Amino acid sequence: MRDKSFRYKSIKERLKELEITQQEFAEMLGISFSGLQHRFRKDADDLHLSLRGVECVKGNAKRWRKKFGI
Repeated sequence: MRDKSFRYKSIKERLKELEITQQEFAEMLGISFSGLQHRFRKDADDLHLSLRGVECVKGNAKRWRKKFGI
């Protein structure tokens, strides 16, 4: 049984909110665009966790820039 404790309603919508293209997300994950599309179709659990990681990194970068005036 798959653990669905952390899942987005729509990964594609969340990417749009973060202003990250699907191509950029695929590159961040080190997979091809077609590989990303395949994972979207099967609603792979690793995509949900990977996107959460990207959110954390992006959020920390924003806070860091604000804190140090960069």
